[in-house]
Amino acid sequence: MEPLFQHGDIVVRRNRRDERGVVQGAPSKLAGRHFYRVLFPSSPVPVQVPEGDLEKVTFEMSIEERLLNREFGDQATFSRLLTYERLRHPLQDTIYSLRASRTEFQPYQFKPLLKFLRSTKQRLLLADEVGLGKTIEAGFILCEMIARYPHTFRRALVVCKASLCIKWQTELWKRFDLRFDIWKAPQLREFLDRYREDQDLELHAICSLESYRNPGVMEQWEAMPPTLDVLIIDEAHHLRNTETKAHKACREAAASADAVLALTATPMQMGSRDLFNLLSLLDEEEFGSFPYFEACMLFNRHIVAAEQKIAQSAQDRFAVVHGILKALGDDRGYLQRQALQEANIQSSTAELALAWSPASVFAGDFPSSSLINSGNLEAMAAKPWAARIACRASSSSSDSESSICPSSQPARHL
Repeated sequence: MEPLFQHGDIVVRRNRRDERGVVQGAPSKLAGRHFYRVLFPSSPVPVQVPEGDLEKVTFEMSIEERLLNREFGDQATFSRLLTYERLRHPLQDTIYSLRASRTEFQPYQFKPLLKFLRSTKQRLLLADEVGLGKTIEAGFILCEMIARYPHTFRRALVVCKASLCIKWQTELWKRFDLRFDIWKAPQLREFLDRYREDQDLELHAICSLESYRNPGVMEQWEAMPPTLDVLIIDEAHHLRNTETKAHKACREAAASADAVLALTATPMQMGSRDLFNLLSLLDEEEFGSFPYFEACMLFNRHIVAAEQKIAQSAQDRFAVVHGILKALGDDRGYLQRQALQEANIQSSTAELALAWSPASVFAGDFPSSSLINSGNLEAMAAKPWAARIACRASSSSSDSESSICPSSQPARHL
């Protein structure tokens, strides 16, 4: 019988598929069986393995195909992988800086931080009402980033109205022991000049929107934008007009920032276009189409209604939720009819019709009413991510898991 493997083949042992080895040299034959010298990562020298215990690695197989083929690793390998991932990524459900501030403990103020830690893009619009502590919520996030990355956190910039610069400086120092300097246009230009020569330069500054949008500052910033660990934009509703210098300046800064926080108590003033402009400033890739955004707002109102219904104790709640989702999948003209009744919808029905298809792509395939539960409903609702965010701002729901973080708590002055 001809040998199945040759020198250089990548193989796995049938009883331990999680470790790949490389065949070394030609096989030897003993008692009619072929034996191969295989070098595995766990062994410093090649190991003799009988041919029947080996299997050639097929790189073309997908993860799904391997699962169907029951190609699983062992418990020890899975444990090592979990340990590695936890070491590689700081824990998402643990707040490192929980007691690193002089603030009264209010649980709702930590919801944006937890959302931020679970987010892959780390861009949030904090839309709490006036007096609920958006500055403190941003301070928690800032402290957490410094606690998690003490050796690499270098640059943070706060952009706000000129009248709020001293307030931000005082709050960050008094409550979080964070020393931030107030800079005007000359200091910003000086920093940008020095940054050209030393890109490890640190930046912990607060500047007014007027100083930051200074033509000289923007010219230097665009020529060589410094990478920011975090950008905080206060009173972000002033950026709702995309044609202003302020909006263009902050969009430029956000593009070079690893994390962005936009704070406003009034994300919607003249309609959903205002909210869309703020969200597209945070993440232009996710929020690139206004018709799709509006279609998702309409579509996901029903997802929110389903979530609220399933959280109730009524015995018929699963049947009701099933009906809500089924109607979205079955009736393709529903969006257009609803849009005609909405006074604040700015997109045409033709644009909404084009956006309807991607917004409702998952609605035609959902579990029966007997299988619906809060877990798979959450997964279904999370499919159009941008839609879910938009919906939260336009509905009465105040779910803390949204990237827009409204709070239903009463006003508190800390």
